[in-house]
Amino acid sequence: MKQETADTYAAAYNTIENVYTSETPGEGVTFTFTGTQAGIITLSGPDSGQVDVYVDGELVNTQSAWHPIFSNGSETPYAISTPILENGEHTVSFKVSDKIYDKIQALETVSPTQVEAYESIGDAVLNSTKIIFESGWVNGTMQ
Repeated sequence: MKQETADTYAAAYNTIENVYTSETPGEGVTFTFTGTQAGIITLSGPDSGQVDVYVDGELVNTQSAWHPIFSNGSETPYAISTPILENGEHTVSFKVSDKIYDKIQALETVSPTQVEAYESIGDAVLNSTKIIFESGWVNGTMQ
C-alpha cells in the first residue's frame, strides 16, 4: 500500500496523520483483537471501490466505500465494519476488493439527474478499486 501525508487528505478529516491507499485487489489491513466488533475508517468519494471484510479467514461481506460526490472538495469519512461477533479473539482483514462497484446503477437509484455528468468522467473513475485506509476501531474505540 502507498502511504500518503496528512496534507493530501487533511480537508476531509482534520485528525489524519497518515493514510494508506491502494488500488490493488487483496491489499489491505489485518489485525487481531479481542471483543465483538472491529472496523476501519476509509475516505469515500467518486473514485472509491469496495472492501472485502474477512473474519478469522472467512469472507463475511463486501462493502462499498463509494460516494457520488466529494464533500467540501475532498473525500468523506466512512466506516466499514465486521458484523457483531461472538466475544473473543478474532483476526480481521479489510482488503481492496476485485469487484467493480456499478456506480452508474447506484446513481440511477439515488440521483438520476447526475448519471450523464458522471458517465463523462471516464472509465478510470468508474472502474476504480481505490480504497483509502485512515484508521481502525475495536469495540467502539479508535485505535
